[in-house]
Amino acid sequence: MNPVKLLHVASASIERNVLELGQHFKSPELVELDGMPVFRHRQQDDLLMSYLKCVRLCSLNNAVLVLLDSGQIYETFILARCIDESVEDIFYLSRARGAGDSPSEDQLQMVREFFQEEFARPNDPLNTNTARNRLKREKIQAAIAADVAAPLNPYDSKQSSKVIHRSFSGYVHGAYPHIMEAYGVSGGVGRYFTRGLAGTPRMGECIDVLLHSFYRGILAARVVAKRCSSPEVDDALLAIANLFDEFLPTFAEDPKVVLRRIKDRARKSKT
Repeated sequence: MNPVKLLHVASASIERNVLELGQHFKSPELVELDGMPVFRHRQQDDLLMSYLKCVRLCSLNNAVLVLLDSGQIYETFILARCIDESVEDIFYLSRARGAGDSPSEDQLQMVREFFQEEFARPNDPLNTNTARNRLKREKIQAAIAADVAAPLNPYDSKQSSKVIHRSFSGYVHGAYPHIMEAYGVSGGVGRYFTRGLAGTPRMGECIDVLLHSFYRGILAARVVAKRCSSPEVDDALLAIANLFDEFLPTFAEDPKVVLRRIKDRARKSKT
């Protein structure tokens, strides 16, 4: 199976299994918000938030594949950043909790902010937007890095997450170096490629990024499957994850060895 085919197969499988997990949650109900009919969940908690982040992962995966098929690499990387943030949120909500296995105060803050309405009165948005108390991304990454189950020491783990986050930040915010990646020479003429980079070497780089993003998404969905006590879904997701072994050999290595190799390479480049 080639890597692009694997991404399509994985996306369909993740979506199918995530929707299967939906049976563990009460369906949203049609309610009125400022006279407007909207679907909302009556019971809202951290597990539901984690599940809804998985639902978003499914949508992001499908959108990414549409962009990939048309060679829109720049926009694909924007969504890859969104995938990674959803994955981090799921991992963060599942980590060591407070007293009595209840969510910690920071986890509760995250959940409250997630379920908060953007406008208390949608018909009057100019006067009803509400302040958000969003948990900082750095704090989420630091907490995940400090997890005793993490394969790297807290500092290296946090730095690795930060590098991934910052690498895609420029695509989200339109930074100059990232915009210039769309400039190239074709037929002896320099121009900006605004209709995608299909057929260029950048496609291989993009596919590699997505393999890693999809793989992390599968791991996150497995976390939710375990929390829902759904071994069937967990096993199905594991089977898909195993298909990535051929393309992601670094996951079979000790993360400490991989990081040491990266550091050695950086050290040699300075000498």
